[in-house]
Amino acid sequence: MRYIGKPVMILLLIISLLSVLCSDSSASSGIVLALSGGGLRGVAHVGVMKVLADNNIPIVGIVGTSMGALMGGLAAIGYTPDQIFEIVSEVDLATDLSENSGQIFVQTGSHYDTNIPSGYWLRKTKTGDQDGPLGFFSATKLFDRFTRLASKVEVIDFMQLPIPYAAVATDIETGEKVVITSGSIVSAMRASMAIPGLFEPWRIGNRLLVDGGVVSNLPVLTAKELFPGYPIVAVDVTDIPGRSGNVKTIIDVLDRSLTILTHQNVSEERKYADVLIIPDVLDFGMFDESKVADIYEVGVVAANEKIDIIKSLVQDMPEMNPFKKESAAGKLVEDVIVTGLPPKSSALLRSNYLHWVGKPIDTRAIIAASKEIAARSDILAADYRVEENDGLIVYLEVVPYPDFDWGVSGYTTNIDPYRWLYVRGIVRDLFTERDTFYGIFKIGEEWGVDLKYNTAPDPLRFWEFRYSLQHWNLEPVNSFYKSWRRHGLGFSHSFKFGAFELGLGYAYEYIDGTGGSNNSSGPVFYASLNTLDVPSDPTRGSAFSLTAWWDDFDEVLLRADYFQPLKISNLWRTYLRLGFAEGNMDRMGHAVYLGAAEELYSVAGRPIEAERMAWANLAFRRVISRGIFGSITGEVFAGVGYALDKDNNRIDLPWEAGVSITVPNNVIDTKFAVFYTSDREMRFGFFVGNPIWDHYPIP
Repeated sequence: MRYIGKPVMILLLIISLLSVLCSDSSASSGIVLALSGGGLRGVAHVGVMKVLADNNIPIVGIVGTSMGALMGGLAAIGYTPDQIFEIVSEVDLATDLSENSGQIFVQTGSHYDTNIPSGYWLRKTKTGDQDGPLGFFSATKLFDRFTRLASKVEVIDFMQLPIPYAAVATDIETGEKVVITSGSIVSAMRASMAIPGLFEPWRIGNRLLVDGGVVSNLPVLTAKELFPGYPIVAVDVTDIPGRSGNVKTIIDVLDRSLTILTHQNVSEERKYADVLIIPDVLDFGMFDESKVADIYEVGVVAANEKIDIIKSLVQDMPEMNPFKKESAAGKLVEDVIVTGLPPKSSALLRSNYLHWVGKPIDTRAIIAASKEIAARSDILAADYRVEENDGLIVYLEVVPYPDFDWGVSGYTTNIDPYRWLYVRGIVRDLFTERDTFYGIFKIGEEWGVDLKYNTAPDPLRFWEFRYSLQHWNLEPVNSFYKSWRRHGLGFSHSFKFGAFELGLGYAYEYIDGTGGSNNSSGPVFYASLNTLDVPSDPTRGSAFSLTAWWDDFDEVLLRADYFQPLKISNLWRTYLRLGFAEGNMDRMGHAVYLGAAEELYSVAGRPIEAERMAWANLAFRRVISRGIFGSITGEVFAGVGYALDKDNNRIDLPWEAGVSITVPNNVIDTKFAVFYTSDREMRFGFFVGNPIWDHYPIP
């Protein structure tokens, strides 16, 4: 018996060892998270995930709706709860949703960005149908921020992420629930959070998607379908209808409306959760950025109350293989299709990526191509997705700017005579695909017309043709009253290299006004480099522009501007602006005027006429409060100017120092300032809107 028993025992040990070695090493037990929408109350999801991580509870899958899709997507990518909390704490919705606000650095010159909207814009297609806006915010900047965050992974199939993931959205045209499990994870998050009316819908393939909360704000059933057999831990941060409370803002109205709309589907799906966590978030607003830390802590408290139940669920469940779909890695690309562009442009763009066909899919190359396309000046956004047939079909989905853009805006202040109403229009694909015709009409005592036509970029260069008519009235503090009309006609050839633009051309002008008339012509040159992250409230990057005109091949007129922001903390910024301009006091309209473009507020009403001038401005800005429609900020600023005549003798050295406050700038740009001047005067100023300055020295 001993002799027989010993080999049997050895055999059993060998079999046991082989079974361990041959078993699926990824086998595991754990829970699946179903995360609800709820605006910034969804930061409580991060607190829940922190408790799970601290207690070594494996998360084997995440399904999220709206804010739940956003927080869950970051976790699925591989960010820890601590890292996600840090990311959320640094998000400034007022800045990331600031597409309707003006730039803090308003440059002059002919190369300002014609795609930046100002005021209300009406968009139309060539058939005459209105094409948006479909929401108050496009959230393009927020999309860009999360695109950068998602760059740490290069996965198209979400089931191959560090944590398998799905986002829930709603097809606005059919009303169907759409579960997104592949493609661009940032697009999935963006589509899931597209609150109707507030954010523009997001197109993926042939579907126009809005917030998943419309059909499934607590996606428990979706989690059960995708991850069968695993316990579902649902985290519900939605509001409840019928509770008393103050409704003070449009956001409160929207919040309560969405609560009523989604309450039924939330109540139904709660029943199917194995564990339901309901953080006490009812006292927090839908977009209350000031309470992010408190919301996080509420999530921690709620998770700790249920952690023992979750532990017992995990301990009692049988060990299972994580849900993983078959990876597309190694499969061959069958075709590349570009959507969203006219046929000729689609074919041209597609030709750049046909070398993918017949080769194994390269997710890194697809993601890089999407980013490269999105960076083009004529493209609003770009995305990608992959479909499986016999092979893989890669779709590069491009969202160009609309055919027609029309908008109205304005600017007024009490410190100078400049009060304008602006009517702006952009027509695209006018004569050829991707060409652009741009016009702006400035209506006021100082009025003007600017017309510009750009040929299609090819791909880094284009031709620009311009006509302008400007009428100016000026009363310099050191000269007599002047009035003139300036006609300008010119062309240039522009080259773009990322954020850098360079242009060479020729311009003609005719000036008629006080003191007679004259005409002149000569070559023009301009260069600009703009790497500012957010034009309305930049925290990094810089902006530089140089514009020059060789007037009659005799004297060079030029203007240079430099702007440098610095983020001191999450609430503090500092801004530095430097500038220099060279003119010709002997010719009408060719002198430089310190203050005429508000280089210094104190001399804007009666600018200083000079042959050349320099100026510097320094400001310290603090964010007082933030909201989805903008930030209220306070600012301490100082500025100094230096004006010289043609013999380099000093004309004046004005300076100023003061404080200002701005009100929410996603509705309207408004500033109030009190400043002390070198004339020993205390002055008050208000500014409403965003100015569009002349493009001196180019005619």
